[in-house]
Amino acid sequence: MPHLMLSCVVAIILLMLPGALAARVLGCRGVGTIALAPLITCAVYGMLGCAYAIVGMPSGPVTLFAVPSVIFGAGAFVRSRIERGRAGAPAVGAHVRGRAPRVHPLRERALTLFGHDISWAAFAASVAVIVGLVTCATVFLPSLGSPDAFSQNYDNAFHMSRVRTFMDTGVYSSLAGGFYPSAWHCLAALIGVTCQASVPMAISASMVAIEGVAYPLSMFVLLAALFPTRPRRVVLGCLACTMIAYFPWRIMLFGPLYPNVLSFSLMTAVAGVFVVLVDTETERPRRIRAAILFVIGGISLALAQPNGVFSAGVFLIPCCLVAAARWARAAGASRGLSVLAALGCALLIVAIWVALLCLPFFKPIVTYPRDTPVNWLQALKWAFHFSFVIKRPQFMAGFIVALGGLGLVVERRGRWVAFGYALTVALYVVAISFSGQLREALTGFWYNDYHRLAAAAAVFAIVPLSVGLDYVVGAIYAIARKLVCVKKAGALPRAAAVVCGLVACVVLAGMYVLNSRPVRFLPEQYKSYGYDAVMYEMRDMYGCGEYGETGPLDAPERAFLDRVADEVGHDAVIVNQPYDGSVFGYALDDLNLLFKQYNPPDDPAVAEICLHARELATDPAVRVAIDEVDAAYVLQLDQGAGPQDMNEKGSFYLNGYGKESWEGINLINDETPGFTPVLAEGDMRLYRVEAE
Repeated sequence: MPHLMLSCVVAIILLMLPGALAARVLGCRGVGTIALAPLITCAVYGMLGCAYAIVGMPSGPVTLFAVPSVIFGAGAFVRSRIERGRAGAPAVGAHVRGRAPRVHPLRERALTLFGHDISWAAFAASVAVIVGLVTCATVFLPSLGSPDAFSQNYDNAFHMSRVRTFMDTGVYSSLAGGFYPSAWHCLAALIGVTCQASVPMAISASMVAIEGVAYPLSMFVLLAALFPTRPRRVVLGCLACTMIAYFPWRIMLFGPLYPNVLSFSLMTAVAGVFVVLVDTETERPRRIRAAILFVIGGISLALAQPNGVFSAGVFLIPCCLVAAARWARAAGASRGLSVLAALGCALLIVAIWVALLCLPFFKPIVTYPRDTPVNWLQALKWAFHFSFVIKRPQFMAGFIVALGGLGLVVERRGRWVAFGYALTVALYVVAISFSGQLREALTGFWYNDYHRLAAAAAVFAIVPLSVGLDYVVGAIYAIARKLVCVKKAGALPRAAAVVCGLVACVVLAGMYVLNSRPVRFLPEQYKSYGYDAVMYEMRDMYGCGEYGETGPLDAPERAFLDRVADEVGHDAVIVNQPYDGSVFGYALDDLNLLFKQYNPPDDPAVAEICLHARELATDPAVRVAIDEVDAAYVLQLDQGAGPQDMNEKGSFYLNGYGKESWEGINLINDETPGFTPVLAEGDMRLYRVEAE
């Protein structure tokens, strides 16, 4: 466990330092440099990884982390010296302008804490990070059971193998083997190499850095951009940023979709930057900086998981329409022309959407088949109480979000936020309850996957949630004013304000309990199953639940893989059947497996081996195929003759498995000619392929 803790600390440094220095170079100050750091860092890692691969330079802690940090650090130092020199000289043209430059309202106000004045922005960001880290420490880390625990789901075989490949080769490129967004794989590989950590440990450390630091800070950026004059609303949103259990924990149970976790954790910061960019009151220097950050953010999301771009885009569609109308009015247009400007913006968005749908690149993604398990009415109910896919209701969060949404509709300037969140919910409903071309047109960019769209809705639900909490706290203060006979615009006496604050804290704590735990005195149909249900499933996924090991690779098999590595080393090609759990042997022990993923064979030689390897001594075609892939060994972890051609008492993975495709490997035994047993333990075997 100390190694995991050290890896988590290193992961946070790797994620924060380059981006913070780069943000300072761009002119960000104070908490802004910290809050925007993860967004910039991911873009830097993603782009440098591709660039280094193109020129043949290896990526690693020095080239990917140290070199950019030194360059950005030097740039930040130079900028600080320049700004300090300008601060000492009189402002040119100050007498002409006749007014001081506008300061972000969230920075204008200070909070006295422990005898010191700190900005509300710094306080809110600190609250967000503390909440994120506490959630990781109480929900995620206790669910692991072991520092080297990992999910044995289908997608994770690919993710772990890609991280191992990055670590082994020094090629951290999203373009390796065709385009696949790999910003997260870059981060995990960098953690593994820097800390000499195993692939599972590096993955867990990356999740702590992302969900404990990057996601809360990203949410802070969006809240601060939306409510610059409402610091209480920002603080409450940061306090509740992990209140909805679906994200990130449920999406980590499905797949797991680690790249999507990173992309969705950063997309709120991109959305916040866009809000500042299109605001008609933003000064030119801030607008230029926001434009640069928006481009960097788009690159970061594209290299993490592109559907994060679409998720943020859907949320921002109403913002674009409102901004178009406001810019038209600011230019002197009439109300009718401003409406036409908004309509033109809507038509442009539709045109871009349709054009992207028609691109051949997106066709296999858009047409990806999915089931539709519920009707649209049931989907709306699930969206309301945030159970989304399985029965894990959080009724209190649902009611507060509904309250906040209604409040945003009433508040004129915040109306678009409510509609943006409603659009994300609508796409989830379409994905889970509709089928055909309508679903492909609306949700195809997410693989028509309601898990991802549910996660996107859960992320943006924090905004109306913060507004709803603000109304609750405001109601408590209003009642207090009535009780002590203070006018609405007046300030409460100090004692009354302290009592009021304590009452608000108690109410918020009660809401958290009602939202996260199945309180006994409530009727069963109204109980909330938040983090308790998440932790139960996570413990089951990581193999430390009440049923013990749940994946295809159990503890004895992991020990056997260690013996195989000691016996054959890391270079010899080993023929394996991935569904018996051996697929993870590459990520865990650096075994040179024929199958490092759960992918069906697409090479003729590999297909010949899968179907007919046991006929090596009698079929020359098999010998040719074996020689073509240079196979030296055959590995089996569940040898047997059960219904799946494997030991029926063993542990194996059946999602996507078809025994007829693997008979050539499964049916090899100690008597099969051409194969000599090297290691044997229970139903586990390692055979040497005999030379011709």
